[in-house]
Amino acid sequence: MNELSRVCCGTVFFLCAGLGVPASGAEPATGEEATLEEPAGEPARTWTSLKGVTIEGTFARWERGLVVLLKGDGKSVRIRPSALSPEDQAWLKENAPPPAASSAPKADDAPIIVSAVGTNFLPHYASGPWANMNAVYEHPNFDAVLEKNGQLKIFPKVNGKRVGNPMSMYVNRSYYDKKKRRSVSRRVLEFESPPAPTMRAREIVLNARLEDDVVTQINYEFKDNTIAFGGHCIDPKKIRYPTSYEIWLSVPQSITVPKGLKRLERRRFLSPYKLQIRRANGDKDEYPFWMPIENLSGRARDARILGPLYGERKVKVRAKSVKRAPLGPWIYPWFSPWQGFRFSLSKESERSKSKTQRIILEIE
Repeated sequence: MNELSRVCCGTVFFLCAGLGVPASGAEPATGEEATLEEPAGEPARTWTSLKGVTIEGTFARWERGLVVLLKGDGKSVRIRPSALSPEDQAWLKENAPPPAASSAPKADDAPIIVSAVGTNFLPHYASGPWANMNAVYEHPNFDAVLEKNGQLKIFPKVNGKRVGNPMSMYVNRSYYDKKKRRSVSRRVLEFESPPAPTMRAREIVLNARLEDDVVTQINYEFKDNTIAFGGHCIDPKKIRYPTSYEIWLSVPQSITVPKGLKRLERRRFLSPYKLQIRRANGDKDEYPFWMPIENLSGRARDARILGPLYGERKVKVRAKSVKRAPLGPWIYPWFSPWQGFRFSLSKESERSKSKTQRIILEIE
């Protein structure tokens, strides 16, 4: 059996063909690796993937829907149960069924790190299923988690399981330095009066102080199956380089195209997927996921992802006010939609605090 090992931040991850959790999966493999003790009464056995790859190990525990196996050398491997053979899945069902949802650890009971004055991260859960998160919003269609850096990640779900790679909502604050002839990001120096960690997020307001005495606010609002995202930025008077304030929703690559496919084969493989954009004037444009696109520029009312990118979930992005802040679709030049794309919000004024100037994400 070929095993690939890599070290990341002092933690060893083992990715076994057909067994290990891929880096692009919705459930990342994280946790303690070489410190587990073999559970009493559980003998080692041979585990087999659907592709026929085998590994010797002892069942250790369930972790966020993954099976954790302890190898003979004390290192552990995380595996999706659906990647295992029918025999192994039957063994798990009989001998080590997944715990009920009610027995899962609660993030509200986890210890909290409170950020000190002058830090550029939010208070967050220190351990448990929502470690490093400041806020969580759970809905049958998705999980939304606010990371300690203020960025929101959205994980679509089907039948309680995450599907595809997470979408992201974030703000880019930069300026053009004429001497350096490039854009430079204005870093967050401090979150002012940051909200305490919560598992029941409804509305989040983040106030931050940036470099050069620039102040900014980020707003997230959760209601049923929608997320509203907006914010504003205020420069001090006579600032040398004005801030460019951009609100983004990013849809990453969630499709793995088999290697070696010829052009027509790739086209057929990607044929179920399309990106539909309704422009500000009402016209509709459709972009097949297989087709390279020079650009997606132009003002837009809304956009829909057509096809099973996130299983049965239907994703729609829209501007709350097309007149005052339309969407700005964007893609890397000559990339195809299956490789990922983004939407910005073209606000009429970066200083505007109006709640009508927001991006709305709907997941049905």
